[in-house]
Amino acid sequence: MTAAGAVAIINFRWLEMVVERVVQPDRPSYDLTSIFRIIGRFALLAGMLAAIAWLPHIDPVAVVLGFSAPVAALIIEGVRGSRFGGG
Repeated sequence: MTAAGAVAIINFRWLEMVVERVVQPDRPSYDLTSIFRIIGRFALLAGMLAAIAWLPHIDPVAVVLGFSAPVAALIIEGVRGSRFGGG
């Protein structure tokens, strides 16, 4: 579960960096670094899925929970921030 959570966090960070570079109001920067980050994200996900398929001792439920944990944390923080004025 920890490894899947780490992969999910890395994917979120890389996605954030690519979106910041591409969706700039003054000049979008869609360069070779952005392309490598996108390919890296897919390679990381493919590696995790291959490990699930070929290694029998990896629990798929733990992987799903690991991928879902950062998403649930973001949703909870967003609701808490809007409800209690934090954030």
